Amino acid sequence: MPPAGYPAPQHLQSVRVSDFQDGYCSVRPIGVESGDSINVPLPKSVFRAVLARIAALCNERNPDSVTPYRGEGEFSIRTDPFTAFHVAFTNSPDEQRLEVKSSTRPGWRIDFA
Repeated sequence: MPPAGYPAPQHLQSVRVSDFQDGYCSVRPIGVESGDSINVPLPKSVFRAVLARIAALCNERNPDSVTPYRGEGEFSIRTDPFTAFHVAFTNSPDEQRLEVKSSTRPGWRIDFA
């Protein structure tokens, strides 16, 4: 969500990463049929570590908002333009899934003092 008083983001991207098989994962925009996905080589162990880091970033912004194994949360990065991410993920031995929605807005200024 943009800071109070700001209009909705002008740019939005959404992607889903899931369906690990034989060292590959499926990546596709959210809302697009699975036939339009691409397969990316990525070891499951590496992706599980990425998901754990995403959980840590969400908990930095809002403590105890997610667990390393499952959750839905937000985090931001210090860029110009400001970029915020809304994520939903599962990180269990049987299932690994990540949905990311990012938004940027030129001119957003955030004080990270």
